[in-house]
Amino acid sequence: MKINMKNLRSVLVALLMVSVVNGFAKDKGLSTEKRSSKIVVTSGQTANKDVYRLVYQSEVAGNVSVSIYNEKGELLMEDRIRNVSAFSRPYNFDALPAGKYSLVVEDAKGKETKEIFHQVSAVASANTNVVVKVTAVEGSAKYALSVVGAQIQPVAVKFYDAFGQLVYADSIEETESFRKVYDVTKVKGRGLTLEVENSTGVLQTVAL
Repeated sequence: MKINMKNLRSVLVALLMVSVVNGFAKDKGLSTEKRSSKIVVTSGQTANKDVYRLVYQSEVAGNVSVSIYNEKGELLMEDRIRNVSAFSRPYNFDALPAGKYSLVVEDAKGKETKEIFHQVSAVASANTNVVVKVTAVEGSAKYALSVVGAQIQPVAVKFYDAFGQLVYADSIEETESFRKVYDVTKVKGRGLTLEVENSTGVLQTVAL
């Protein structure tokens, strides 16, 4: 069988061009891929300015890593949230000195850094006289809240959803210690965060 070398060269050139075009298209698709997540850091939603709330939204569910660094680049905290497309989490800087901090959020789309310029709250030390504890009630979707301390009235109990929206609020008029159980099945919303505060500011924040 006689092979036409001219035709063979034409076929090889055509295949090479298709391969180059396909490879270029793939590379272009990767290089132009855009972040589909939205990251917002807010503060001052409550009386306590030491609490910074991270609100995260993405088009697809995945694993998210949250890291907080001080001005020297030292890792202070690392939080891993698995298989989520949206959540809202509070981070309490009450024990940290004033200064600049970096909050780094990393997901499958990449990494984004938010700078936090933290100033010490004047009421931070006032919360040390009140002890707040939140415990899960075994075998149920209930959480027991206990607040121990004198002259703590009124106490506001707030539930926020994954988007940072207030979905339930309760006000407790007690001059002494108290305990109350909350059934979260009756609270509408996903990715709930429980926040407890009184007139001095935020006493406790818990991601449920």
